[in-house]
Amino acid sequence: QESFYKWVLKNGKSFKEIDDDWAELKYTNNEHKQRQCYYNSQMLALNGKFEYYEGWYVTENINLPLEHGWNVLNGKVVDVTTHKRFNVNEYFGVKIPMDYVRKMLLKTGYSDGYLGRYYFEEIKNGQKRGI
Repeated sequence: QESFYKWVLKNGKSFKEIDDDWAELKYTNNEHKQRQCYYNSQMLALNGKFEYYEGWYVTENINLPLEHGWNVLNGKVVDVTTHKRFNVNEYFGVKIPMDYVRKMLLKTGYSDGYLGRYYFEEIKNGQKRGI
């Protein structure tokens, strides 16, 4: 477990800039599902335009980090799940490659949080294999 947390701290990124403009986003509020952050952000990232991140966010009303998935475009957060629902103060997470997300979607048949799984299957086991 300790190696996972060290990896997250080393590879994680903090975001405070949120893209509320959504000028490049042709994605309406009706097309995403509430409380389905992983699904929403993974589906959006499948178009290849957005990066996909998993980690945590903190809102102004809850000072606890909450697990979450979101997108990044041009260095700014695009979060279709929390948009206009919560005032998020900060996001902290790790970019997960879409090839891994696609592999997991095909393997499992459903969308889920993959951060821990990605680390243990790809990073840690990859180091053992010398990748």
